[in-house]
Amino acid sequence: MAFDVFEHCPGGEDKKIKFCCGKGIVGDLGDAADALNAGQRASAISQLNRLIETKGKRACLLAMKGAAQLQMENFEGLTETTEAFLEAHPQNPVAFAFSAILAAAGGESDTAIDQLQRALELTGAGMHEITYEAIGIVAQRLLREGNVVAARGHLMLQASVAPEGDRRALDMLYQVHASPNVPLLLKQDLRLEPPPEGAPWWNEGGAALASAGAGAWVEALNAFSALAEAHPAESTISKNIAILQTWLRNDEAGEAWRTCAAMEGLDLDDAVESHATGQLLSDRDEETVDRVAQTYPISDTDRMMERLLSEKHVDQMNIDLMGMASDDSPPPKGAFFLLDHAVPPTAENLKCEDIPTVLGEMYLYGRETNREARIEFLTVKTADFEAKTQALKDLLGELGGTLEKEEPVDEIPAASVALSWQWRMPDDVSLEQRSALIAEQRRRVNLNVWPETPLAELEGKRPSEVAGDPVYRVRLLAEILLLELASEQSMTQIDYNELRAKLGLPERVDIEPNGVDIGEIPLVRLHLVPPEKLNDEDLAKAYGRAFVHGAKRALRRTAFAVVDRASLKDDIEQSGAYEALSLTSTDTDEALDFNDKAREAAVSAGQSPARWLFRELDLRVMRGEAEEFARLITTLERNHINEPGVAESLQKLLVQMGMITPDGQLTEAAQQTQTEAPNVVMGEEPGPTGGGIVMPGSPQPRDDGGEERRIVLPGE
Repeated sequence: MAFDVFEHCPGGEDKKIKFCCGKGIVGDLGDAADALNAGQRASAISQLNRLIETKGKRACLLAMKGAAQLQMENFEGLTETTEAFLEAHPQNPVAFAFSAILAAAGGESDTAIDQLQRALELTGAGMHEITYEAIGIVAQRLLREGNVVAARGHLMLQASVAPEGDRRALDMLYQVHASPNVPLLLKQDLRLEPPPEGAPWWNEGGAALASAGAGAWVEALNAFSALAEAHPAESTISKNIAILQTWLRNDEAGEAWRTCAAMEGLDLDDAVESHATGQLLSDRDEETVDRVAQTYPISDTDRMMERLLSEKHVDQMNIDLMGMASDDSPPPKGAFFLLDHAVPPTAENLKCEDIPTVLGEMYLYGRETNREARIEFLTVKTADFEAKTQALKDLLGELGGTLEKEEPVDEIPAASVALSWQWRMPDDVSLEQRSALIAEQRRRVNLNVWPETPLAELEGKRPSEVAGDPVYRVRLLAEILLLELASEQSMTQIDYNELRAKLGLPERVDIEPNGVDIGEIPLVRLHLVPPEKLNDEDLAKAYGRAFVHGAKRALRRTAFAVVDRASLKDDIEQSGAYEALSLTSTDTDEALDFNDKAREAAVSAGQSPARWLFRELDLRVMRGEAEEFARLITTLERNHINEPGVAESLQKLLVQMGMITPDGQLTEAAQQTQTEAPNVVMGEEPGPTGGGIVMPGSPQPRDDGGEERRIVLPGE
């Protein structure tokens, strides 16, 4: 590879090669570059070491050596090179980029951001490829740590300067946007705003924006912070500060968004969304409730077991007791739910008040060498805690002793506790009946329980107390917005305008789209745009935004319009729109119907129906339809098993369901008649703030009490 002496320095110096490296080194640089391009990294490093010994620690030589070490993942060697680089060239952006990469690899994200910022501040006209790579590596580190918003900022920056054909940043952004575990509010595009026309800080603001556009966010933040002191009433400055602190992962970001929300003259929706963003980004301590384990001695294990098995307000858990054994203790002899009343014999005419609530979990242990027989009772210390423990003592009666010890197991946000419940339904309850009862209870909880729950964001006051106080208006509306967005994530149908109306607060209403840029409407308001009032271009844009970002309410509303509009049938894949309607449906009959239409549209377009057959499998399992499930398995095996990915997906599904082993053998459990699990239902509404962001990997509330779900982020 031949270098021209008038080319820009490959070592990151803002000079041409003849002034940075010297004419006499150009040929040697070419030889080293040829070795690197041929994959001969060790040979290239040897050549570069000899050149460094004879020519000195020139930036071009150190940059090429560091690049080779990075490709070899020789972080120890890269550390030595970077230290020498920084010592010899303390103002070189590539040296700082290497430092950022090393910090990110070591899990030191704060240091990585600081070093990357220094590299970006020192970058001249053209960004060096090492600095470009450093941006992506820091972004991946932030993703692994769950800091989605800061990661998005870095990925957007990298995408803005990406060379043609490099889609890595865009692909990672797509994964973040598609994740159901990232709150919709944190998927919104954050855009720095220019000074208003004629603003006295026009020149300074423009310079700060130029720095931010080059990625020098610390430099821009310092400039805007100085402007905020001179112009404290400017909401644009306040918002830009909040955005920059968010991208930089500053601890002050949450408070900056709250400050932005409190600015005079700000639109109410903007203020509410800003405050809600601040809540999501804050690490403020919130009120919690302890979940505790109480231990009571038992005088007769056999008689206690008989009592537990015979009492109508006690329900046996269907769990693997042997899996609860530990090095210190054998497994319990039995595990039970303590209910507040007996399970109704039938689900016929069942009402919410008829369903027993689980007061706690009971684990019966027999006598051990160094321990007496005992009952361990796990429960949450809610307002009715004394009533729960009294119910347990009444059950134990003469067989139980006094409380031996009480230990905290974990802490649960008080707001989440207020919005949660656990039922034991009759075994014959239908899926539709169960869904209707849960929906009714969820509405009761949101309308009646939540307004009477003290919230940390309201200074420990109850929503019903502060509803009429303008001081708390934005904060209270932000709490409700977060409830609404959490409900959207878990696909529960609650009209939060009903809650707003009950508290005398402004309701969210449809947005008149005339003269409005669909691309500028915040994601959390996109569902408020009536799609029937949009032209084809804007409807397609709204549908696309909702699809990419997983904005479920907007996606459902626009998908209905898409499949009904004949003029879009050739422009938008109909199978995808029907699939969106199926995935966002809360009724399994409707979900199956839309899935059938998606499959038919795919076949008409010459595509395989396998994808939608797998979706139907999920729905049939949910409905407990074994014959239909078996039919679908047979169809996939006979007609689609040789299609790419089908065999692997089918095997993975059957392994997950415990029907076959990883090597394809039928499991013992699959050969026996399965005992249906008791109809214990967890009803849970996510708390409005949760003390932070709901990140990929965090548990998500589910009505069926199922396992937690997570996604795998780029680089994991």
